[in-house]
Amino acid sequence: MAKNTVFIVDDNEAVCESLQWLLSSIDIPVEIFFSAEEFLNACSMGMWGCLVLDLYLPRMDGIALLKELRERKIQLPVIIVSGRTEKLSSLYTSYASIVAAFKKPANPDKLLAAIQQVLCSVST
Repeated sequence: MAKNTVFIVDDNEAVCESLQWLLSSIDIPVEIFFSAEEFLNACSMGMWGCLVLDLYLPRMDGIALLKELRERKIQLPVIIVSGRTEKLSSLYTSYASIVAAFKKPANPDKLLAAIQQVLCSVST
């Protein structure tokens, strides 16, 4: 895994492809996972970058993934991009790793700015 990689966990292929295109166009490494379980199988304590996460995934949802990452002591900054945002205020207080949240469809410029800000902060 490259340093400062953006890990996208979303079951919507179109969302993943558009984010991958956006980030790759400015040379930000991207890895896509279509499920929380797939991401957990690949993640480790040495990961650098940020996680762009949909909260509403089949089987294991984004909240369960956040809990599992906390239990494993994996501290990736998290940007939520989700179609429903009613749980966000309680998540911010429960998970310090959440640095930003966007409702789908996210404004690409604002999302990119948040990702770049996170990547700059984890590389210093």
